[in-house]
Amino acid sequence: LASRLVKWRRWKDAEVLAVNIADAARNTLGSEHAHTLTSIANLASIYAFRKRWDEAEKLEKSVLEVRQRVLGDHHPDTLASMQNLGSTYANQGEWGEAKAIFSFLVEEHGSALDDTDPDLLRRMHFLASTYANLGQWKAAETMLDTILTRKRKI
Repeated sequence: LASRLVKWRRWKDAEVLAVNIADAARNTLGSEHAHTLTSIANLASIYAFRKRWDEAEKLEKSVLEVRQRVLGDHHPDTLASMQNLGSTYANQGEWGEAKAIFSFLVEEHGSALDDTDPDLLRRMHFLASTYANLGQWKAAETMLDTILTRKRKI
């Protein structure tokens, strides 16, 4: 229901429901349970949709910290949390932080994926955009050329 409310742009209703879901999950399942972390990440996404970057960043960092500790740096849920935090940094213009996260996602994790994996290509695009926002035009162009080559291969 909360995701449907987001789709309908009923932000306040979605937020109220997401807070209740996260609190209930935390109270019944514990603060490190996968469903609790997903609930908190969903609430962070609602904050991000509403451009409440500080609140989104705080929740994303907390979810990422637990997922890294419990699941490790290369678990898909951890990587998704990294991507969300990187996007929040980018939306705030914190390009250095965004670059660090997207570089890790592409360079460290990308080697484990097929070079046409949609998640990898999406993360490469985030990194290319970050390069462009940092004025690193050659790096952005090279990354975008690589993405285009890989998409043509698909």
